[in-house]
Amino acid sequence: MRKQAGNTLRDIITDDNLVWSDFYKEKKKMIREYQNQVLQDLQQRLEQYNALPVQLKRSLLSTAETAFYMPESEKTIAALLSINIAVFACWKVPALQKYMNRYFCHNPASNRQWTLFTSCFSHRNVIHLAINMVGLWSLGPVLHDLLGREQFVALYLSLGIGANVVSHQLQLMAKHIAARPILPSMGASGALYGLLTGTAYLYPDAVAFVALLPWIPFKVTYAVPALLTLDTAGILMRWRMFDHFAHLGGAALGIAYMQFGPNHMWPYMINTVRELKKSVGNGKGDNNNGGGDKPSGALMEMPERIRAKLLGKKTVAVPDKQ
Repeated sequence: MRKQAGNTLRDIITDDNLVWSDFYKEKKKMIREYQNQVLQDLQQRLEQYNALPVQLKRSLLSTAETAFYMPESEKTIAALLSINIAVFACWKVPALQKYMNRYFCHNPASNRQWTLFTSCFSHRNVIHLAINMVGLWSLGPVLHDLLGREQFVALYLSLGIGANVVSHQLQLMAKHIAARPILPSMGASGALYGLLTGTAYLYPDAVAFVALLPWIPFKVTYAVPALLTLDTAGILMRWRMFDHFAHLGGAALGIAYMQFGPNHMWPYMINTVRELKKSVGNGKGDNNNGGGDKPSGALMEMPERIRAKLLGKKTVAVPDKQ
């Protein structure tokens, strides 16, 4: 059973410290009115094209409505899916093979550290892509609803990069200790393992689906030990099909974040950003970067300026927090 969104740490921080309730309600109302107006304009434009089949017009309008009104969690997951699918499509272009191998495939033996990030979105095989994306669509909304979009996206990227870092270091160690070959890797599996173990940690009774058997739900508390056992066996038996080090690393990081992240790491990061914003506007630097004689920096003034513009009010000074 999911926790209520209104009781999450992210909602408490956001409601009390980052936005004003009246501004939030007004913004949501304006967005909904804008969406309705765009749909009406789209419908009128489609009606002007008599050559288009009626069924096609209905399909386009239905797709637009779905995109506008889908939950925030599905919008976030759909964006991540789109990035993965776009990278997969690039792998299928022969002229891009050299570029993709260099920038979207991580090899610990190379000096290309940026691939620790880019390889998280990279899949060459459609089955590999399907398994990971079905897992993301199944597991993502649960943690998204709990953590909120910003923290979820940060968690997803951190799990992917962290799993690659673990694999990177362990592969180099295994090469020196056991003369194991270093293998390049790619894919979102490390991040997915983190989401899976994080979900199992918070919601032991939750269920998930896999691409190969999408009609059968699996209880996450049963899936986690089975998968971890399989990956451990893969390391011991030197299977080369999957990056088992990344899987285990992502699993460990997922549990660690759910234990310490939402109540310790994330609030610390938010407070750090706030202090950075304050330091920009409290005498450090000059007037061009928010410092100097200004009582409040440009970064601190921006939320209030945006709020005033949307609500049609005059800009007011941002009070310093005690």
